[in-house]
Amino acid sequence: MIKNISQITTPNLFIRPYTLSDAAELRNAITESLDSLLPWMPWAFDEPQDVHKKEELINSWIDARSKGEDFVFAIFDKSNTFAGSTGLHLRVGPGALETGYWIRKKFHRKGFATEAAYAMTKAGLIYGEIEKMILKCDAKNEISSRIPRRLGYTYIGESFSKIHNAMHLNFCMSKNEFKEMKEFESTDIYMIDNTE
Repeated sequence: MIKNISQITTPNLFIRPYTLSDAAELRNAITESLDSLLPWMPWAFDEPQDVHKKEELINSWIDARSKGEDFVFAIFDKSNTFAGSTGLHLRVGPGALETGYWIRKKFHRKGFATEAAYAMTKAGLIYGEIEKMILKCDAKNEISSRIPRRLGYTYIGESFSKIHNAMHLNFCMSKNEFKEMKEFESTDIYMIDNTE
């Protein structure tokens, strides 16, 4: 089960569920990256927010995770610096999970979004009790749209996102289409032991 994922390690990243201690760094990363988030993320228009608001947000993610409703993860580089956010979301209907990501501006152009998307795809397909993964991005976001193609997702068409007020490109990968990628073969997924 996804809610039992305690951490994921990749060649360059450490990915784990958010804790309240991440609130200040989450706020700092969003504030530093606001100009690159605003074109693509509607929630960025409510930023910057104070640390207390970020604590409330993280608490809502912790609650959703415990109920098995939504799964949001913090991304760190190997020096344990907060590098962005990703997740596995149930909002695309039964039998599927959606993943997405945003990366802190100072970590752009390092391949972290691709690496995080790979980790989420692998985790979702192995532990999500689903048949397919979905990845969506703004049709104008050329950099982001390269990521699902690179990972082996299939383009399945466009749709209009009311939340984003923009056309989205939609990509899908089924369980039998997932292939381990040599550059990410050291990706490990660790689970909470609930056998006690």
